Amino acid sequence: LSALVDKSLLRHCTVSGRYDLHELVRQYAEEQLNASTVDAVQTRYRHTGYTMNLLQRQWPDLTGERPREALDIIEREIDNIRAGWRWGVALGVIDDIGKGLDSLWFFYDTRGWYREGVQSFEMACEIMEAKNIFFALYEESSNTISYPYFEDELHPAVKSRNLRGGLTEKVIDK
Repeated sequence: LSALVDKSLLRHCTVSGRYDLHELVRQYAEEQLNASTVDAVQTRYRHTGYTMNLLQRQWPDLTGERPREALDIIEREIDNIRAGWRWGVALGVIDDIGKGLDSLWFFYDTRGWYREGVQSFEMACEIMEAKNIFFALYEESSNTISYPYFEDELHPAVKSRNLRGGLTEKVIDK
């Protein structure tokens, strides 16, 4: 790796410890990958699986004792997660997308990235049979949950409700 860094083909970030490809190298690698449709699809499928599994592994920490650490991991990997999500949707791999769904929703909701969350989940809704997505806001003073965005083709829209012990409440308790 150090030889590639010396030749400016890779950049090393001392803060994160990560390496980034020079943009021209990344473009060349993408061209080479796209030269073989089979290789490109297999690589993108594996990338989707990797990123959705990463999200799935964060769920116990997000809802457990280490939500901050899990959120930081997701934020560090968000560019890879976005790409994996887009490829998963394009490839129609619903099961893989489903693995990352809860953690990605939690991330977008907790970080307040609602617009990106809506865009990502709307993209996924195009390949799923049932469309349901919502963002919940907890109102501590009234002990209620309101829904500024709610879409569910199987259930009527909900404006707000009292707490009642569901998954959203478990997330709020953390």
